[in-house]
Amino acid sequence: MAASAYSAASSGANVVGRSVLRLEDPPLLTGTASFVGDLSFPRQLHMRIVRSAYAHGRVVAIDGAAALAAPGVIAVWTSRDIADLPPIGLRGGLGTAAADAARLTPYLQSGLAQPAISG
Repeated sequence: MAASAYSAASSGANVVGRSVLRLEDPPLLTGTASFVGDLSFPRQLHMRIVRSAYAHGRVVAIDGAAALAAPGVIAVWTSRDIADLPPIGLRGGLGTAAADAARLTPYLQSGLAQPAISG
């Protein structure tokens, strides 16, 4: 039954009310799953993103001097520092057919806040 439910789920058939084989369950249930938060590498850095508390606000200035002076801080980035990077793209898969991607492209977001905050 589980194999046929899995086949139905992967083919896009209606699986409401049916058991569906979930490939992620065994590692989660046995305690053998790995999570990004569990990774640790030599010289690994961590990142903190600070977002505006105000929707549709206007960023007048960002002064990272206090953050840079804090112990262990390596860098402070603003939108100007990553201006050459493209907007965050769409994930592949469901809902990202070429027509959907073209329709949604105007709504892609930059990696960091721009002078005007939208959303």
